Amino acid sequence: MKKIATLIGNCHNSGMRIFLQKSKQFRETYEFKQHANWRLIREKKSVHIEDVKAADLFIYQPLAPAYGCYSTDPRVKDSIGSLLKDNCVAISYPYTYYSALWPICQAGAGTDQANRWFGSEAIDALRTSGVADIEILELYNQDKIDWLYESRHDETIEILRKKESITDIKISKFIEDNFREKDLFLIPQHPSSLVFMQKANQVLEAIGMDKITTDQLLGDNDAELGDTTYQLPSNRFPIHPSAVEYYGLEFVTSYHSPGYTKEFYRQRIIQYMNMFPRDKSSDHWRNFEENYIPEDIK
Repeated sequence: MKKIATLIGNCHNSGMRIFLQKSKQFRETYEFKQHANWRLIREKKSVHIEDVKAADLFIYQPLAPAYGCYSTDPRVKDSIGSLLKDNCVAISYPYTYYSALWPICQAGAGTDQANRWFGSEAIDALRTSGVADIEILELYNQDKIDWLYESRHDETIEILRKKESITDIKISKFIEDNFREKDLFLIPQHPSSLVFMQKANQVLEAIGMDKITTDQLLGDNDAELGDTTYQLPSNRFPIHPSAVEYYGLEFVTSYHSPGYTKEFYRQRIIQYMNMFPRDKSSDHWRNFEENYIPEDIK
């Protein structure tokens, strides 16, 4: 009889499952039970107690005590985290996103995300300095907008470091060391195959199994994650020439930066301006619950 591996988290769980299944040793040892924490919370469903209690291996994203029974904190009575058996191996991994590879885009399409934007601070700064919206568009056409890539990169990496300070899986160093040479993100919230492989290999290493290798990858999106924001057929945001130039990105081809790229982001600027008149600005994406870390280490 196979052991039980229970996964609880967001859409990244599907990626973890797919990549762990690439390991023959893992496939032969474990069967999966997978549940989306966001769906349980949104639909106010009961926790799948049997799957949590039966877990020999529990792979999860930390969820704050404020979520009560859905929390992964074992100190919360009757929470998911309190139900694990004593000999269960629990492995946590951080919600992983990178927000500084694209000039400006919405953080997502959901109710809580549509009003949150990555990169909007560049537009806000120009407006604050007195530049009219029509002039901002002209600056964009001339490739003269400073998209604040450096500060945005530093911030998104620092947030990830804080999140992984309480998780077993660490991924920030891999991202920082490789994002210029390798294709690591499809959209801010969806890592590519290479990132999922790194996280899956850390799980495999923790339980004493052989790692998977790049020759087992089918492409950049083996996790089969879609573009949940703009529904682009490529399932990834195009990479703007300004990001290629600023970071010195080495992996970018016409596949990553197709002919419609500049117009795509021009439309994003117009969309942002229409959503937020000059006296308003985007909600802070930094306040996402997925950024949860305990208060005592903030």
